[in-house]
Amino acid sequence: ADFLTLKAARENGAATALFYSYAVGVFGYGAAMLVSPPVSVSPGILALAFLAALLFTLGNLFFFLALEKGDVSVVSPINASFALPVVVFSILVFGERVSAAHLFYMFLILLGVVSVSFRWSELSERLSSSKPVAGAKLALASALAYGLAYSLIKPIVAQLGGAGTYFVFMVAGVPVFYWFMRTRRGKE
Repeated sequence: ADFLTLKAARENGAATALFYSYAVGVFGYGAAMLVSPPVSVSPGILALAFLAALLFTLGNLFFFLALEKGDVSVVSPINASFALPVVVFSILVFGERVSAAHLFYMFLILLGVVSVSFRWSELSERLSSSKPVAGAKLALASALAYGLAYSLIKPIVAQLGGAGTYFVFMVAGVPVFYWFMRTRRGKE
């Protein structure tokens, strides 16, 4: 799927590709919501859902922007490391306990992400330069935003269900991407 995302982002721009994918998502999940039983949602959960949706939206935006600049073989593995902020956040904020083995395996994930994200043939050049690989900073921002969003999602899904949560994410994302798409048009 990242290869299709890369194609859409490079041909149409990140914001445009995301706007249309989110708009389709709103209609698809909206239709599913119409046939679902009504859900009672507390205002606190709704606020948390929109915060998580904003973080998720930013994660998508950073990911697509990273794909505009960098190679999918670099951007995708860095983006996929979003599990690391989830674990850190769950330990620091929710007080979850993890075993030493769990931490060791998370370290291996981090080591794997760094390993696949490096062009080893360019190692000496990279070590002498402080310039990161194209798209790496945006992919890291994407992973952090996704990680924070996914850290907040459990109580939201408990009240809204999976489809309801994703619907809120889509609804919150459409205006953000539309605004971003409009502001970038004059700059491209």
